[in-house]
Amino acid sequence: MLESYFGSTGHGYSICRLQIGSSDFAISHYNYANKTDDYALDSFSIEHDLEYIIPMIQKAKKVAAANGVELQFVSSPWSPPAWMKRTNRMQNSLMPGLRQEELVFESWALYFSKYLTAYKEAGVYIKHVTVQNEPHVAKQFIVTYEACGFGPTHERDFVRDYLGPRLHKDHPDVGIWIHDDNK
Repeated sequence: MLESYFGSTGHGYSICRLQIGSSDFAISHYNYANKTDDYALDSFSIEHDLEYIIPMIQKAKKVAAANGVELQFVSSPWSPPAWMKRTNRMQNSLMPGLRQEELVFESWALYFSKYLTAYKEAGVYIKHVTVQNEPHVAKQFIVTYEACGFGPTHERDFVRDYLGPRLHKDHPDVGIWIHDDNK
């Protein structure tokens, strides 16, 4: 499979999209900070990803490197931890999905930073993050998978006031992509 995606006889992809926490592609629901109201994210851990996800990424990097390609990674969240959301559930979402509280915004931005740091320590450098996978989903239909509604002004304000400053301070080399959505 890795050869068909990244190898010399395959597609030769050079960029990969990773999920931050679980998504509709995951076999279970998980996030990296389950302790409710842990705004400092002292409980943050990517332990879930260490057994299968990180090793698969490392294998993909080796296959691509053998083909002369250095893989680039962009990471996207489907949902923050349930305790950060207005519904207190990772699945589905209101619009806006996040609890509208400064501590939550600061903590969600910190979550991105801790994710980037943890992945870098595991040997995976993330070049870009997106603010939210399919931010419109809350307005379109009810879904059973992880989601978090972000309107354009919510996304703008979160990037301007929280995520942008946090990443500028902690990870100035990581880019932020917005409106990560379908066509």
